[in-house]
Amino acid sequence: MAARRAAEQAVFANQLRTVDTLLCEAYVKAVGEGKPQLVNVLFQRFRPEIQAATEAWLATRPQENPAAPPTPFAMPEYALAADTEATQGRAEEEKALAAARAANEISDTYLLLTGLYSPVLFLSGIA
Repeated sequence: MAARRAAEQAVFANQLRTVDTLLCEAYVKAVGEGKPQLVNVLFQRFRPEIQAATEAWLATRPQENPAAPPTPFAMPEYALAADTEATQGRAEEEKALAAARAANEISDTYLLLTGLYSPVLFLSGIA
């Protein structure tokens, strides 16, 4: 169940990232074409994560600063909750898988010992 939830969250995060990328691309294009109204409209349509990251990125003055991150997506402010949930789901899955492996090892040992002791008890009963 955790694996499925993690996969769903990873897909959702990728969908959000795609929407953010498309809006950001249109925003940068509008800035380059000198369309301030479109720039404002697009910026208002940004999701909160990319809006904060874009503001932080613009504060680094990327057009003048060669050391600035290449895109807003490289900023620490750009973090998706769905990515965090997917990571947590994968961690839960790993814990559950480890528990299942431990239980399987116990059952394998039990079956082995049962198989070994059965003939011993049978032969002891005959003797």
